[in-house]
Amino acid sequence: MRNLLICSIFFIMIGCVTMPEMYSDDALIRKVSFDTNCPETQIKIIKKREDAGSGDYVLDACGKEVKYQRTGTVYFQEGKKPY
Repeated sequence: MRNLLICSIFFIMIGCVTMPEMYSDDALIRKVSFDTNCPETQIKIIKKREDAGSGDYVLDACGKEVKYQRTGTVYFQEGKKPY
């Protein structure tokens, strides 16, 4: 029983630490870099609107404007299905 309690506390702490990372600006920039084949250093967030479970973003990726959305922790290009 004690081991179960310790494991539960450990996983809760890990979840609290990693969840914000999943929808951070860095995670968005990594996704855009992968999708556009543009180096992360050349990607800038121009506009950002975030709600509790979603977000809309306009970015400059190597001089080209791209629009992305977030649902939960999943980023995807505007107008494209994430799955």
